[in-house]
Amino acid sequence: MRHFLFFEFGICQPREKVLLKNFVSSIQRATPVQIICFARLKEGVSRTGLQNKTAVGVRQKKGLVKMNRNLEKLQYNSDDILRFFCEQGNINLDDVQNAMNKKQYQKIINEHPYKVAQGPDGRWHTRVKEECSGKSKTIIKNSLDELHDALVTIYADSDEFNYKANISLSGIFEDWINYKRLHNAAPSYISRLYSDWRTYYERTEIVEIPLCKLDKITLDEWAHTLIQKNNLTRKQYYNIATIMKNSLIFAEEKGIIFQSPFRKVKIDNKRMFPPTRKPPSETQVFTAEERKILYNIAMDEFLNPPKQLKHRLVPLAFILHFEAGPRISEMCTLRYSDVEAEDLNIQRFLRYQQHEIVPYTKGMHEGRAVPLTDKAKEIIQLTREYKGLASSDDGYIFSINDEPLSYYAIRKAFERYCRKAEIMFRSSHKARKTYISILIDADICVATVSEYAGHADEKTTLLNYHFDTHSSDEKREAVRRALKM
Repeated sequence: MRHFLFFEFGICQPREKVLLKNFVSSIQRATPVQIICFARLKEGVSRTGLQNKTAVGVRQKKGLVKMNRNLEKLQYNSDDILRFFCEQGNINLDDVQNAMNKKQYQKIINEHPYKVAQGPDGRWHTRVKEECSGKSKTIIKNSLDELHDALVTIYADSDEFNYKANISLSGIFEDWINYKRLHNAAPSYISRLYSDWRTYYERTEIVEIPLCKLDKITLDEWAHTLIQKNNLTRKQYYNIATIMKNSLIFAEEKGIIFQSPFRKVKIDNKRMFPPTRKPPSETQVFTAEERKILYNIAMDEFLNPPKQLKHRLVPLAFILHFEAGPRISEMCTLRYSDVEAEDLNIQRFLRYQQHEIVPYTKGMHEGRAVPLTDKAKEIIQLTREYKGLASSDDGYIFSINDEPLSYYAIRKAFERYCRKAEIMFRSSHKARKTYISILIDADICVATVSEYAGHADEKTTLLNYHFDTHSSDEKREAVRRALKM
């Protein structure tokens, strides 16, 4: 990206003035830099002008000196640039320091939260908050300038001011994470944030820049570079950018920055992200023939358990995945009290990493009732008979003790049965997709299927969970029948 830096020295006209602080910060960010410099000579005139994008005009008292319009693009690092201008006498470091101090002085005055007013006696007064006690005290000075000087002295020495001036994303990240935890953020979500932080943020330049110095251009460059460098999908980018977006909003709400500049960053989704296509159905769902084979393998293991089978009812839990479509974390916590006549009430799930049972389902839903198939009823009855339970007894359906069924035991069962069936491995989540796809193919209303699946909206059900459960031969035969004259 080309950076055009404009320098002006000597007495500045309002429309010409560019703060040297912006110059310094720009060249620190930009390497290489294309310089277009127009400077007033010591005996120069009232204003100078840029003739076009590649030429510099310097107007003197006796005429206009036009420089070559075809300047080659020169590339220098920031140290070279600063050294050159200092050696040429074009930059007076005292003037630079004074300009920076003046801007900081004005920033402190503008951010002072209390009213400044002139009293009947002609003196000026305002209030400031004491850091230790938290109480406010009155300051009175004879002139407005003296009052401003006093405020600058107080704020410049305060820890809070220095904190706000220097805190960066790396310094506020943990505070934001702890804030998220207070609002019932799921541990899995917090873990994902930490993973994204380590992968895309930690040890990068952007996280060490003070928040008050981040601007829209810097963040826009960061976002687009992130997408292109890592070839991110739309979903991946917005997940990763959550840290930047919400941390800056958090800083805004804490008063560290006035407004989050990330609000102005816009991503052209159509141009930046390739169109997403659904994966092949054969990788996402099980065919009817595959389900029959897997059912037989699971039942055989239940009836003739190998010695190493620790979780005896896992084979039956495997089959119920296809019959009721629960999430694996919901399957682990199903209880006999959840069975009511013709329905299975799914109303809790297991956070397996924390071994914690949560009294609601994903997305904070209270629960849902799923119709029980004849096969599902048979499976549940088999578990009762195995444990010798009466119809009134309660407990976890697929556990042989008082603990929820192991999350990993179900995952291992899918690996084991797919390997025995000599078919492509697909997880329990693919069994859930199979259940949903079969219901939609049976012309059950999508809204109803979405409710049974526990989805927040029908779009998720239709776009992400509906696949073709027919085999290749069945698809070909269906096409032939459809086109037969």
